[in-house]
Amino acid sequence: MLTIGLLAFALSAQEAEARRVAFVFASFSDKNQEDPIDRNLTWRSVAKTYHALRQLGIPKKDIIIFYNDTRPDRSDNDLRGIDTQPLYEGEYPRLKEVFGQKTKNLTSLDEVILTTLSHGGDNGRLYPDYGGEISGGELNRLVSSTKARTVTFYSACYAGSLLPKSNAPHTVFVTTTDHKHTSWSDRNYCDNADFFEAFTTPRADTNGDKKVSFEEAAAYTKNKWIAYKKDFLDKYLVNEYKWEADDLSKHTKQQLINEISTDPLVKRGKKVPLEWTLKKE
Repeated sequence: MLTIGLLAFALSAQEAEARRVAFVFASFSDKNQEDPIDRNLTWRSVAKTYHALRQLGIPKKDIIIFYNDTRPDRSDNDLRGIDTQPLYEGEYPRLKEVFGQKTKNLTSLDEVILTTLSHGGDNGRLYPDYGGEISGGELNRLVSSTKARTVTFYSACYAGSLLPKSNAPHTVFVTTTDHKHTSWSDRNYCDNADFFEAFTTPRADTNGDKKVSFEEAAAYTKNKWIAYKKDFLDKYLVNEYKWEADDLSKHTKQQLINEISTDPLVKRGKKVPLEWTLKKE
């Protein structure tokens, strides 16, 4: 009895000391955006994602932000706290370097979050506005380099094409859409933030087990997209949005709209415990 009690105490002490680190990799440019709802969309998306991560209880010092427009309009967000956060260059070599530094001493009791905001192709690659392209294999090797339990949320067009190369055993991979659809973000909508918001939103717990699974968070994110699209975005895109000329030379507005989707896919690594999810601490 004594031995069991001491072991239980030791385990609970270890769990209490578990660390969490989040990486927000935003490599869109906030320059040269023609439409009003595109203005400062990356910075505002970063701010919303930061806020959702803070709501999970992750300390400010452990939320690492990569953002290349070195002079963001820090006042153009509705959230306090992010204004003084340091910013790292939004290029993959820098992400790889800092990720390694911040996670090298983490254990299997710790947690890592990696979320990206970038362009993507249907060929298993991200195409940041800064630096070179990033393959799904490179991202998989990155998250494989830590022993910590890890969850990724990749926000990019055709993000599902990253999944075939995503097989790190301790990682849950989430993509905002499949390999056939584009994704969407604007100054008022951010799928990254919606996903992490789910874990502190009681109604996202649809099975009533007092926690929000990654699959429930994906469903919550999808439902928020459906509501936003129906209530505002569809009409705006048809009647007011300033589409890029190159897009309209190849497709009609309605074709472009029909290609947009937020319907997150979830792929679990082989060694991810079924009961593991993100919780507020």
